[in-house]
Amino acid sequence: MTNLFANLWRHRELCFSLTRREVSARYKQSLLGPAWAILQPLALLVVFAAVQRFVHIPSEGLPYPVFVYAGLVPWSFFASTLAMMTPSIVSNAAIVRKIYFPREVLPLSSALVGLVDFAVSLATLFLLMAYYGVFPAASAVYVLLVILIELVFVTGIGLFAAAICAFQRDILFVAVFVLQLWMFLSPVLYPLSSVPPDYRTLYLVNPMASIMTLFRDAMFGLNPIDLRLLGIAALEAVITLCFGYGVFKSAEKYFADAV
Repeated sequence: MTNLFANLWRHRELCFSLTRREVSARYKQSLLGPAWAILQPLALLVVFAAVQRFVHIPSEGLPYPVFVYAGLVPWSFFASTLAMMTPSIVSNAAIVRKIYFPREVLPLSSALVGLVDFAVSLATLFLLMAYYGVFPAASAVYVLLVILIELVFVTGIGLFAAAICAFQRDILFVAVFVLQLWMFLSPVLYPLSSVPPDYRTLYLVNPMASIMTLFRDAMFGLNPIDLRLLGIAALEAVITLCFGYGVFKSAEKYFADAV
């Protein structure tokens, strides 16, 4: 895995250049520009808030829109970053065939674009909190650590998915289907406390369940930061990154022929 960071540092200018290009391409001639990054979570927020008016869903003492959006911010970061990383090799087939460079730069630049979208969504969360009179807790400093763990986790899955997509395009459709199911198996519109205690340990095998729970606890001080849960999430993220990067590097030499 040290090769990943070494290659990223050696080719940082290329990585940042690709990131700027992708951000510019996404919002060029766009009426709303970066606001598109928050339209999907805002639309989901409206739907979930409407459902909550008819079906009581606990929100840990927070206004429900704030509670839900605090789950949608890390979830949207995960889903949108994975959606961009998966086709990154195929989308850049022209340069993959002609120029040699460590191919992981392509999905990693997509991950950086995801961080840009995350920053926009997080700013929107703060505006929503201000509207409802909710203030960040002192433990909000842990949010940066939680997002770092999430970035490592999604990078691992993204590298794996990008490698598979180079040979089998069906992974794009599989990813959409899996993400839809995954969202409802994660505490986006409901809190972890809604999960029966007997099933909670099994439920937390899902790293996104841990990440979103830790994100809310850190941001609002709902519970003391569970360092054991934080450590498990970090371990799962590192294992996922090692596995995804291993698969990616094993397949790398075949990319030019496959795409």
